[in-house]
Amino acid sequence: MAYWMGGQLHDPKGELTKAPELPDVVSFDIADGEFSFYTQEQFEGLIAQWRDDLYDEGGIEDDYELDDETVIEMTFGDEFFWEWLPKEVK
Repeated sequence: MAYWMGGQLHDPKGELTKAPELPDVVSFDIADGEFSFYTQEQFEGLIAQWRDDLYDEGGIEDDYELDDETVIEMTFGDEFFWEWLPKEVK
């Protein structure tokens, strides 16, 4: 299992490095207690979908007025954490 230690991502079993494409983003959702991994394109697509959902629900007036951080906060509150992953895996 991949893990963080000393500010670096370690992958002793090669689980991430054997993947066809290394993930760019890791997220943790407190509501379901799970980590998820995304490529940059997948994560940007999710943010666009969440932005559209906020617009459709009337939460925002202009669907492009908010930065990504604000969209995530308005969608999940304090229950969603995410971070860009380093490209170098030890």
